[in-house]
Amino acid sequence: RAWRGLWARRWEDDGNPSPSLHHHLRPHSTPSSNKLLEALELRQFQGRRGRIDRYSLVVDTLAMRARGLDRYLAAAARCGVELRRTCPADTPLLFHFPAGAGPALARLSLRGIGVSGLQGRAARPCAALEAVLLHSVRLDDRDLARMLALCPRLRVLGLCSCTGISRVVVMAVMGLTSLRSVTIVDCTCLIGVDFTVVSSLRSFRYSGGCFFYLPGDALFADIDIRFGVKTSRNVLICQKVY
Repeated sequence: RAWRGLWARRWEDDGNPSPSLHHHLRPHSTPSSNKLLEALELRQFQGRRGRIDRYSLVVDTLAMRARGLDRYLAAAARCGVELRRTCPADTPLLFHFPAGAGPALARLSLRGIGVSGLQGRAARPCAALEAVLLHSVRLDDRDLARMLALCPRLRVLGLCSCTGISRVVVMAVMGLTSLRSVTIVDCTCLIGVDFTVVSSLRSFRYSGGCFFYLPGDALFADIDIRFGVKTSRNVLICQKVY
């Protein structure tokens, strides 16, 4: 996929059309957030010159409201973004998924934000999305399961310090037959992890204290498991008995 070759490119924000764009919104910054938003919205009319492969939005101001965030994300989606990183710093904002993802998005990274819109009837699968990385994101078990079900081509899943999740369970009906890499770190509410049906797994990295199930028929190339001293348990890689 295209996003794998984008990591080597430099992030730029010099006011000119470029494959990558980074916006860091701060109080009293220049140019103002409204000016940056207007420039972003104008890019959709620039044809191929206005296309953005990678977009990063860091919100470091309490002045940002949900409607403003939605406008930024919608404008980026219309520019064909394939990689998106959204970090609202200490602001109670929500990322609307899958509406905020866009049809071309291949990699989504969220940090310090809640997720909404997952249970709506209008939610449609993100056919291009291959990597979901969530850091300090607020969502519950039902929302996470729905998000995974909406990503049929998911290859990489990362959960770090996420709150509200007690179980990470992948079921066969989700159709995650391409999932290769899973990383779960310091999600303190977790009491269970189950990837038994995901025989496509090649990498599993875990740091925490709950029990988990891994597929016995997976050809693992990378396993990194770290338990806390007080909560360590035996590690078993086996087929689950129903």
